[in-house]
Parts: sequence; structure tokens; C-alpha cells
Amino acid sequence: AASTGENIDDLLRLAGGKTASQITPMGTIHESDRKASAQDLEWLKNATAQPETFDGLAWKTFDVAGSIYPFGDPLPADINQHSIGDCCALAVMADLAYTYPKYIRSMLKEKEGNTYAVSLFDPMGKPVEVCVDNYFVADGNKLGACSGKTNNVTWATIIEKALIKWLQVYKGSSSINGIATEYVAAILTGSGNTYSFAPGVLSGKDMKRAVMQRQLVIGGFKDGDKPIDGKYKSVNFHAYNFLLPPSNKYLFVMRNPWGLLPLISGGYSDGKEDGLLQIEDDGVIPPIIDLRICSPGAAKGYASQGTMMPYTPPSYAPVPMRIPRAVLAPRAF
Repeated sequence: AASTGENIDDLLRLAGGKTASQITPMGTIHESDRKASAQDLEWLKNATAQPETFDGLAWKTFDVAGSIYPFGDPLPADINQHSIGDCCALAVMADLAYTYPKYIRSMLKEKEGNTYAVSLFDPMGKPVEVCVDNYFVADGNKLGACSGKTNNVTWATIIEKALIKWLQVYKGSSSINGIATEYVAAILTGSGNTYSFAPGVLSGKDMKRAVMQRQLVIGGFKDGDKPIDGKYKSVNFHAYNFLLPPSNKYLFVMRNPWGLLPLISGGYSDGKEDGLLQIEDDGVIPPIIDLRICSPGAAKGYASQGTMMPYTPPSYAPVPMRIPRAVLAPRAF
């Protein structure tokens, strides 16, 4: 499978919802955001200034052991959801890591004392720096924020906290639960130009065309508990990112940001598959998929040379995976 450079304007014309705005490049969903004062901007730049807690979650300081890029380049595998109901944000980050890993690295600057500067965009599409330290949502002694495969802090943990601080200033609430795909994609890329498609509007092959064009493609299932690939089940009210498949047997792959999957036989996978669902053109599963195609915005210039390649999870020894506490958090899509 390879990126074809093919025009998909014919697909975009079928969109049921579009978020391009005449007011801000961040899209219609950001038009009513708050403005930041000079004091707000200083607070955002202060790495030790903590956001308000939300939904009764505990917070704790975590040692950042090793690299925040455990597999060398940013990968979707660096994102595993736990206690926070922000699946759309994690799916967008995973898709950026898959499609534009160099852009992820450009967003982060590691500073002294376990502090980090993250480059985001304000509601008018202007760059804004958000600095954070290593104080994160906790699940007992483990990260309740998104983590790497060994419960380690990764680049995604850091960006997630930066988004929480961003929301406190520009949205008026630090809670990232239920954040919408089109809302968070703009904060990360500076572009709010997105197109949404209800289930059944696009064929499986058309969805694959979208994935092949280096767009950010995020979606989910209208129905839960549907058998997929013989052993896994779909989860509804939940966001996945789309990737190219390992073979032509499949249309595309959808990654669950939990980093694991519910099993038809009951319980959950051990996470060795990294939450990947292989989607066939079976006439059953593609028609229950909704999705949103998002412009990559500022990430576009960071595309790797040559064709897009299928995503192969890195080798790792899975630790016992935790079932996300946020499994019932609704997806704001």
C-alpha cells in the first residue's frame, strides 16, 4: 500500500458536516473560545503552574525514566489510554505520530528539571507555547494519564497535559473528557478544516482512499460488540485512528487508543496487537463506521519522503495492561 497523491475532492463533497470558518483557521468549533490575557499567557509558559484537577482524578509527580520517545520515533504505540476520557485527542495524536512523526518532535522541547515546552495554536491560529512539568493524572502509583507500554511517560503524556492547560485558559475548564476530534486537531495543527461522514456514506474503498492521502482520519463504530477479524469486538462511542493495512486482504486498520481490544470470547487482549483492528471489505463492518477527515495543517510540511507504509507495532514485552477506567466516556465526534 502506498500514498497515491490522488485527489479526494469527490469524497469531501459527500461530507455531512464541514468546519471551515471565515473567522479563524481553527474552524467553526473554535469561534467562541475565550481570549487569553497577558497573565494567562505567562501562566501557560510557567511549567510549574498546574491546571485545575477535574472529575475527581488524582494527580502525582512521576519520574521520567528514559526517553520520551521509547521506540526512537514517535509511534501510536506510545499512546495507551487509562483514566481520562479523551479518546479523540489520543486518536488524533496517534494519527499524527503515524503520518507525521517529525512534526511531533518539532512540537516538543525538553527543558531542565523534567519540564517541557509544547507548541500549540490559540483559537485564532496563532502559535502559543504551553509548558508543563512531570505532574500528571495518576492511577494509584501508575500513570492515569496516557502512557507508554511500560506505564512510562511519553511525548503523548506531555502533550495531553499541555492540552489540559490550554483548555483551562481558552475553554474555561481544564477537563479534557469528551473533547471532539475537530476541536483538538486544530489545537495541534493550526487547521480546523475538517469533514465528517456518517456511517454508510463512504464505501470501504473510499475510506481507504482517504487514509492513503496523508490526511488525519479519525472515526469509530455506530454499533458496539460487532465481531471483527474473527476474535475482537467493536466499541461504540469511542474514537480510533486509521492506518494502512499490512496486506491487501484488508481495507485499513483502526487503532484503539486503549492499546488493547475487547475479545469476542470475553475479557480483553494482552495488548500484543497494540489495539489494532484489521478491517475487511465484508459489507458488514465498513457500513457502521463513521469518520472525520482532518487537514494536517502545520504538520503537512513534515511528511516523510516517499510513500506511506503500513503500521507495524514495535517489539515490546507487554506488561499487564490496565482496562481503561474511561471506557464509558462518550466520544464527542
